[in-house]
Amino acid sequence: MIGYLAWENEPVGIPAFRSIAIIDGMIHASQVASCIADLYARFEALFGEAANETSYNFPGYTGKIRRATPRLLEAARAFLEKDGETASGAGLRRYGHALSDYPHPGLPFFGVEQRHDLFFLEAALPQEGDEWADFGEAMNAALKAMPTISAVMGKGMFVPPHHSSLNFLPVMGVDQRRAALGTNADMAQEALRREGSSHRWKEGEEPGIIDIGWRTYIGPDYWDRAEPGLASLAEEPGVTIERTEDLLIITAGEEPIWGLPEEEDALRPYSAVARALKPIRQPLSAARAFWFGGGVIEDHDTLVADYLTRLD
Repeated sequence: MIGYLAWENEPVGIPAFRSIAIIDGMIHASQVASCIADLYARFEALFGEAANETSYNFPGYTGKIRRATPRLLEAARAFLEKDGETASGAGLRRYGHALSDYPHPGLPFFGVEQRHDLFFLEAALPQEGDEWADFGEAMNAALKAMPTISAVMGKGMFVPPHHSSLNFLPVMGVDQRRAALGTNADMAQEALRREGSSHRWKEGEEPGIIDIGWRTYIGPDYWDRAEPGLASLAEEPGVTIERTEDLLIITAGEEPIWGLPEEEDALRPYSAVARALKPIRQPLSAARAFWFGGGVIEDHDTLVADYLTRLD
């Protein structure tokens, strides 16, 4: 069983079913606003009072975590129902206390945040029960309906944003959970595209997708480089490929796994996907610069390289 990731004997990183997405455009653009509002409504319907902590960053709110009240819940719905431009940094987060032995706001989690000309959409849910699968299908439908640049779903270690200074924890012990997602949208943003990136691009480096997971979503930016590996990947046992007009969706296995040492057979579809998508992997130099704390821990560069190649 996968346990918490601890720091100074305090649980921080949480085992969860995770969804991580970076979407083109504005939260309140007409093409996506209803998708986000519907997805948030599904989250509320599934988790209700379990998601009883809020954190908003839009007019009238400053990001402080506050206990949910009817007024605060209605403010979030009103924010998502707006039309037009969205200020960079605007967004909302919902946390819960579904895990009785986790002392901080944690699961279930829903977050959406504008970052200039794109936005982050993330969720982290308890693994027990059927809610994760229900919400995963709702997220899947939403990602297909929006201009998704890159997204990934699967089991992973979730460090809540209020613990972001400890987001290096998921890179430790990766060999014991090779299929687990440890990255987040903020880490991946700088090497997602060249435009607006602060990464110092080296000759031969190309932008890449967020990560590889149970389901990996690939927008058109990467199709030319991904295409050569798709024909052989389609023949791999346990791998399914779906293509819409604007999105490529690759699923590894029937259900998400952790990638424990004893799950070697179940890991084979993940490894096949990772090999096929190697041309659209984020550059190692970018991962070392922006992932898992950017070098605040000993052996950071080695650990990041191990994470990036964990499925090879």
